Amino acid sequence: MGSRSSKIQVIKDVNTKKIDIREIEFQEYFIQFPTPYLLREANKKYGKKNRPLPRTPNGELLPYPVSKSKSSVFVQSNYTSVDMFAAQVDNQHYSQTLETFTDFLTKKYRRDEMSKARVIFRWLATQDLNQFNNVTANDGSVLWHLQKLEQNPGLYSEIFVQMCRFAGLQVKVIKGYTKHARLEPGDTPDLDNLNSWVGVVINKEWRLIDPHWGSSHMIGGDPGEWILIDDNGEGGKTIDKQTQQTVYSCNEVYFLTDPEQFIYSHIPVDDEDMQLLARPVTLHEFIEMAYLKPAFFDLDLRLLEHRKCVLHAFEGEIDIQIGIPLGKRRSFMYRLWISNQEKIKDVKLERFCIMQQKNNKMFCKIYFPTVGKFRLELFARDTEDGMNYAQLVCQFIIHCDKPAEGVKAFPENDRREWGPGPDLEAAGLLPVTHQEALIDTTDGTIEVRFKKTDETVNILHNLHSNNKTKDELKHSIVHYTDHKNQEIVMLVKLPDPGDYALNILAGNETTNGKYQNVCSYILSTENAASDQDMFPDLANGQIGSLGSKSGLHFQLLSHDSPFILCQDTGEIELVFESSLRCETITSLTLQVSNGNQKEQENLVWAKYKDRIITYKIRFPECGRYALKIFAKELGTDGSYSHVYTCVLHVTLPTENCLPFPSTFLQWKPDCDILQPTVKVLPADSKIKFAAYVPNVLHMSVIDSNNKWTTLVKDKDNIWRAEVDTGNPGELKLSGQFEKTSDTFNTLLSYTVMGDNTLQLEAKKQQKIQEEAKLKNIFKKEKKKVEEEEQRKMFEKYKQDLQDAITAKDLIKLKDAVRVVERKKFVGQLRSLVEEAREMIQTLNRIHKLNQAILKLDQNTVLEIKHYQAPPKGVHEVMIATLLILGYWEKTTEVTN
Repeated sequence: MGSRSSKIQVIKDVNTKKIDIREIEFQEYFIQFPTPYLLREANKKYGKKNRPLPRTPNGELLPYPVSKSKSSVFVQSNYTSVDMFAAQVDNQHYSQTLETFTDFLTKKYRRDEMSKARVIFRWLATQDLNQFNNVTANDGSVLWHLQKLEQNPGLYSEIFVQMCRFAGLQVKVIKGYTKHARLEPGDTPDLDNLNSWVGVVINKEWRLIDPHWGSSHMIGGDPGEWILIDDNGEGGKTIDKQTQQTVYSCNEVYFLTDPEQFIYSHIPVDDEDMQLLARPVTLHEFIEMAYLKPAFFDLDLRLLEHRKCVLHAFEGEIDIQIGIPLGKRRSFMYRLWISNQEKIKDVKLERFCIMQQKNNKMFCKIYFPTVGKFRLELFARDTEDGMNYAQLVCQFIIHCDKPAEGVKAFPENDRREWGPGPDLEAAGLLPVTHQEALIDTTDGTIEVRFKKTDETVNILHNLHSNNKTKDELKHSIVHYTDHKNQEIVMLVKLPDPGDYALNILAGNETTNGKYQNVCSYILSTENAASDQDMFPDLANGQIGSLGSKSGLHFQLLSHDSPFILCQDTGEIELVFESSLRCETITSLTLQVSNGNQKEQENLVWAKYKDRIITYKIRFPECGRYALKIFAKELGTDGSYSHVYTCVLHVTLPTENCLPFPSTFLQWKPDCDILQPTVKVLPADSKIKFAAYVPNVLHMSVIDSNNKWTTLVKDKDNIWRAEVDTGNPGELKLSGQFEKTSDTFNTLLSYTVMGDNTLQLEAKKQQKIQEEAKLKNIFKKEKKKVEEEEQRKMFEKYKQDLQDAITAKDLIKLKDAVRVVERKKFVGQLRSLVEEAREMIQTLNRIHKLNQAILKLDQNTVLEIKHYQAPPKGVHEVMIATLLILGYWEKTTEVTN
């Protein structure tokens, strides 16, 4: 086994290989670190040149870059019969020699190179080698080869190559290094232990096959140095060491694998041409390349940011971006591990990762609360093809040398991904106000809107934090449908500073009452909502129109929203239009601080005019009220349906708030009381009564002593009388409706009070009024002070950001941006923050280039100096590089 220094020298030798003509022609692809997309584009460019096929003097095809993808030359469903034949071969043929058996296997496909390669691959991949352990085999027979194969899996390629040659296919064994399951991302492969695979010519094109990996895989393993600290937001788990076993099964990935995918797991050691790439990859690049698994390519994902497998979170955070194919739906999960070599004390490490999909990208942002060596595994699945499990697509090693400042664990999230994604769109909703997963607020209040693309979609919501449960926060959020704009609106009031999880669940008639979490936001606030009045207790937190199975629907005409602020007089009129003529009953409740509700009686008065209904409402106290309207079609029997809910926020109560008269069954929608319109009347007083009651024969007012005062109908059909209220007690407005009966039915009732009781009630109301006014004054003053403090902070942080941009100071820029983000000023300073972030990226890139240039060795410098006729841009970079390395300017000239 060679020494470590000799292994490193092998890598350097590969890196410093002199650029050939092909590389110069494709030099644009050598400027960037390789990605699957870049390698594929280079091969496509090679294919468009239509060069003659390179051959040896005896006519064999030489390796050249493959421009056609596997999917364009091979469709598995077209080879079902081939696969079935290969799988059903009887074991009695295994006594034959390999050559005779190959002839039997391929004779029906003599003129079909693809079928010959396919049947050999599929036959080999269907062999469970365990079944041949105790069977006697003749030397050279198929069975003898299979037994040898079980003892030495490295023979897979040799057997495959022999059979291909017997079948008349041009083929060769390729030796090289692989990224197997035991190799950690970024580790150097064992340079003394080569693996093998195959290159085969099919229809005048070289293709890559790994018969070993295509026929078996290992299960079980040892987590080694790694401790699982966050399993997709569910916290850490203990992963025990498991015995490794070989499982024999066919893996289609390694049959005709595209070169830009194959290079992420296999690299030839001394035959660069057999990469079949127009832009070859060096061994050093192979080691550093992102650790991409077959599912990454199957799901058509793309690397957007980090192209290498070992990353650094310099400021305690990192953002990994994965591209998603346009119009496709993917679901992602993650696992985060930490090296057991790190000594962590009293730090919880789960739920510091945000995964979000936006604009056909998946963003995985991690905030590290401690330094250490971490391993991130990303999993994904196609949500449209019925796949119910996620496959590993890539993994990274991340070194964190400095913890993120002030970071706290995010709230739990059953959905795992954050922000609006494709599942929200599939449910019939589009985000209107917030496209990002994180919603910042400085005052603890948030309004979130979604456009309904499916009229039948309904939602549920829940809100929780690390300190408060969903039930404890149910009074902090409501939602309603804005029918005018076809939007769902959510109103949130956060009771304490910190982070919260807002989950939106969607469903409709087709989901049979099942609601699925389709969107999750992180709500972050520095301050609690200044208004600490809670939302009332509502079914599902829904306000606005609720609809009805009877076809009754209510539309609010007088206000734009069912959340209504009443801050002037303490009284309000709400005007509705109903879809049918109806009669209603109402419920008005006040949400009090202990979570209970206080029923408010006789403080809502309804007035009907055809399908227009006006409700006049009085409020005895400040706070949040829920007005619930129940209705049924006029003239029908049956129960009332809940059709509408309003939330009324009252900052000033009604002055001398007195209830409306109590109504009874005979008081119909077409009745109206002109006076008196308050329930409480003074004793021993003369009060004028005026009422409109159609279809009544006679009307009277009856006091508690059974004294009757008859009302007279005037020319306008108004029943009138002046009534002596008499002693304290009850006063009833009654009417006779049937000629055949002397019965008078109660329509309205009033309460008669003595002077002392009225005075006490008036003082009570006055006290409430004064307290409310003082409270409003205090709120306004407090808000004014807070706004001034906020303005001063904003100006300071804006100036700090401008100064850092002007100075082009990397440390100051990072500090300034971090403070602006933490203080929730990003929205107000968006253009400055974007300019600062771009400058940070530029300065980081310059720093990396400086470091890379300073590390260049003499061989690389000589290579640069001998670069023939470079383009102007490349020439300028070369000049700058050589000057930094200390060369005289004259030596940088390029001559023909």
